[in-house]
Parts: sequence; C-alpha cells; structure tokens
Amino acid sequence: MEKRLLEYSLQQHWENIIGEQIGRHTWPDSIRHQSLFLIAESSTWLQQLMFLKRELLAKINAAAGSQVITDIVLRVGMVRRDAQPPTETGDRQPSDAVEPSLAIEVEASLEHIQDTELRERLRRLLMRSAAVISRRASLQTEPVSSASGRSMI
Repeated sequence: MEKRLLEYSLQQHWENIIGEQIGRHTWPDSIRHQSLFLIAESSTWLQQLMFLKRELLAKINAAAGSQVITDIVLRVGMVRRDAQPPTETGDRQPSDAVEPSLAIEVEASLEHIQDTELRERLRRLLMRSAAVISRRASLQTEPVSSASGRSMI
C-alpha cells in the first residue's frame, strides 16, 4: 500500500519534484522492487536521463522523505499528459462533449460519495470517459463524405 501511495504522489507532483523541463518529457509509471520505472518521451530524453539518474534519485528520495527508490529503470513510451494538471490556456472541459444522459448517470453515481475531493476527481475521470464514449458514438452515426460530397455509407 505504501508503494502505491508513493507512486500516486510522484505522479501527482512529478513536475514539482523533478523540475518542469524534465517533468514535461517523462512520466513515473510504476515502482517495483525499489525501482522507479520511468517513461521518457524519446530516445534522446532517455539518453539524457541516464546521465542524470543520480540527481533524479536524490530529488525523488528527498520528496519521499527516505531512501525508498534505489534505481531508475528507463524506457521510451507515451508520456501521460492527461494525469498532469491542465494548463491555464483554456483547456476544454470534457463535460462539454458529453451526452446529457451520460452526464446524468455520472452525477447519479457520485451523489453518495461524501469526500469532496474524491468526488471531484471521480467526476473528472468519469466525465472524461463519458466524453470519449459520446465522441465514439457521434463518429459512428455521422456519414463519411467523399471528395465528391456523396456519402460513403
């Protein structure tokens, strides 16, 4: 359980712990056997991070309050930007694209959760998922047009 809390904490505060420049191009994926599995955006970033491992370990362990991470395992992959805080440049709320019936279902499923922060986090997660469902449904019902303007369905 403690390992999962550390993973969550690192993911929530990643850029603050590691620095904005590195944080935007990496993601702390998981912790296993005292090793942090860190995703780098590209092989160039992975190479640079290899030289910075010692500094990264020091920052991570300082944030954790003890020497809980002994190694960093690097790999190239998709950096999860969705879990990072939205920017102030007018990010669209996922609820904008949600079908009303799905939004009602989300709200109904959350009404009994007492913890305000948990309820809001779950609302954002469920609304994001509902937006994806709504988007997929609209793509399946819209006819695809060819260059000549005729429907291809």
